[in-house]
Amino acid sequence: MTVIESLSKEHALFHKIIARIDATLNLDEAAARLELKRALLVLLPALDRHEAIESRVFMRPPRGGDAEAARLAATISGQEKDIRRLHRDILDILRETGEYDFPRLKSLASELCQKLREHFYMEESRLWPHQKESVPAGQGRAVERQAGRNVADLEREISRNWDLVADYVKSP
Repeated sequence: MTVIESLSKEHALFHKIIARIDATLNLDEAAARLELKRALLVLLPALDRHEAIESRVFMRPPRGGDAEAARLAATISGQEKDIRRLHRDILDILRETGEYDFPRLKSLASELCQKLREHFYMEESRLWPHQKESVPAGQGRAVERQAGRNVADLEREISRNWDLVADYVKSP
């Protein structure tokens, strides 16, 4: 399995979680509180794992040395910064004891989903075509094997975390 195929599978997993979060945002607050917290507690650690493999695969900015490559690198970097900020803000709310600010959590979750969809689209349509130039020489096969293992690990982690989180998340 190529790195791009592995990353595509990871993105597909994230799109499923994002769809679940989107559906949750339309529920009444009592039902949404539990399900949104559960989905976010699965999504956020999975994003950390995904970011780790992407940083290894795309260690260098896209080749080309032109203004377009620089803009692409800057755009993706900006998206990643926004996603990390939202990630931190959501974790801060989820760490609160007792009653937390559900409208704020709902707003941040919605924004995170939108930013992730935009980021995944940018990676798939603009960054990935440069992937071969981004993988350091001599590391292509090793990166492909690691990416394949990462997808399998991520699928297991998401499945396991859905079950674990369901056991521990209680409605406030």
